[in-house]
Amino acid sequence: MSCRPHGFSSTRRLGLIVNPIAGLGGRVGLKGSDGLPTQTLARQLGAVSPAQHRAGEAEAIQRYLADIQAEVDKGTFHAAPSDEDIHTAVERLLTERLGPVAGKLHTGRSRNDQVATDLRLWIMAHTPRLAGCVLDLQETFLRSALADLRTPMPGYTHLRQAHEFVGQAILKAESLGVGLDQMRPEDWQAVSPLFGEEMAGLFDVVRALDRRAAGGGTAVAALQAQAEAAQGWLASRGRPAVEPNGAGRG
Repeated sequence: MSCRPHGFSSTRRLGLIVNPIAGLGGRVGLKGSDGLPTQTLARQLGAVSPAQHRAGEAEAIQRYLADIQAEVDKGTFHAAPSDEDIHTAVERLLTERLGPVAGKLHTGRSRNDQVATDLRLWIMAHTPRLAGCVLDLQETFLRSALADLRTPMPGYTHLRQAHEFVGQAILKAESLGVGLDQMRPEDWQAVSPLFGEEMAGLFDVVRALDRRAAGGGTAVAALQAQAEAAQGWLASRGRPAVEPNGAGRG
């Protein structure tokens, strides 16, 4: 996907906060968070906080995970047939390289938690690029619209070919040797019983051109106003002014 990212960056930084008294006193029946006197008593009884040791383990896990991520990016990471999913694959490889401490990778998190986190991180990483793709597509639509702002598009409605009866009506008019605006009500009824007497007016070329020159609807002035509004919307999202795609055909 080559679209320009839009919005927040997909780059994430992982921080590690270490509580120096975490776990202090537990082995001697005290609670380190009860305050300095309790912490002092716990140390006198031989308690040692495992925080520094655990921080070292966390750093080691992060380091080895970075190596595995590099293998994934290079396409050299391979799961084993015994791996249930990507999590077991990563943990297996981490255990092979780091030892039992790798089992702490999922401490306090269930498999469902991991999968939910995966999905959230994937969305956060890809949303800026997807948003960029949407803006690129909007720019393309606007560029094409500006180029053909004055180009009539007969036979179409709401960006698609009009009802199939239009083609049948054209063939009927050609067989009669008349224009669509000259067909009689019974000629329209022969094309489809859904057509009434007002159909001839819909194909009055002079009337259609007059309506196009008037304000509102699909008149050029109205389309120009819509294009300017779209330009402003894109500019509010940091996009440069959109230039027409070619000279147009109008």
